[in-house]
Amino acid sequence: MNNLKETTWFDLALLFGIPTILNYIATQIAIPYLDNLQILPIEVTYFLSVGLLVLVPMFFGAIYLSGKDSGSYRIKDLFSRMRIKKLSGMDIIWTVGTFVFLV
Repeated sequence: MNNLKETTWFDLALLFGIPTILNYIATQIAIPYLDNLQILPIEVTYFLSVGLLVLVPMFFGAIYLSGKDSGSYRIKDLFSRMRIKKLSGMDIIWTVGTFVFLV
């Protein structure tokens, strides 16, 4: 028997609609405003706007929903729910090697 809850259209509208609206605000309002100030390059204004207005709320939303789903907000339970595992030695080598290559 499957104990997964069915996702409603309202849930989907919240999960996809809010980030879409925030992304629209970031690209249509925040980026042009910061670009007109000419304090930072356009690339920096993009990362600041989208990062702060879209990605940070999505990150905290993921933590909230994972904790709600697992029934606990302890770090261990959140990591288990999000399937985050400790990196192996080979994972660390690949991560550092790829980072150095890209830099």
